[in-house]
Amino acid sequence: MTPGPRRIAQLYLPDFRVERWRARRPELAGSVFAVWERRGPRELVVAASREARACGLRPGMNVSEARAICRGLCALEVAPEDERRALEALAEVMGAFSPFVVLDGPHGLQLDVGAPARRFGGERGLARALIAEAADQGYLARVAVAGGAEIARLLAMVGPDDVRAGRFDGFLDEDGGALRLVPPGRDAEALAEIPLERLDLAPELVRSLTLLGVRRLGEVARLPRG
Repeated sequence: MTPGPRRIAQLYLPDFRVERWRARRPELAGSVFAVWERRGPRELVVAASREARACGLRPGMNVSEARAICRGLCALEVAPEDERRALEALAEVMGAFSPFVVLDGPHGLQLDVGAPARRFGGERGLARALIAEAADQGYLARVAVAGGAEIARLLAMVGPDDVRAGRFDGFLDEDGGALRLVPPGRDAEALAEIPLERLDLAPELVRSLTLLGVRRLGEVARLPRG
């Protein structure tokens, strides 16, 4: 039997760092807190609770700026060892869905789902099962299935409203996690829909391209050369 095309599922945990701190300190539930990471001399917010986001906190802010915006903010440093152990534990659980599971922290996990999807009636059934299992483990998850690891990661990381409807087969799961399926052969089309602000690009470059009317990755390729 000829093997089918390679299919990779990205299980992305958008609130993983917040959820890990809540698991370690249950009293944080409902509180305004942010998780920060030291990058050189700077202390930058990398995650924030829903309550903190409602105050206006966003990843990339300096902790000092975040404290000025949110009075009484609890700022917690990232805990890489706890995150690694939690992802390893989740990967072991997800091994029931695929024989090939790799850590992709802090994004989550990647799974080879080409053959395993048949046991769940197809990729949609498997993806929904992954989201449900993640919820059972205490994590909100988004899942994207595509032909390669990088495209699956990017599509899972962008928000549910970032990719325009009708471009490929995707929908929102009932539990609030985004489920996005890219049919074989349409990876490039889906990749073209990703907003530039969701990529790891210099802010100055994104602003310059936006002034030219370029907001999505596919629009970059249509810019005149020279």
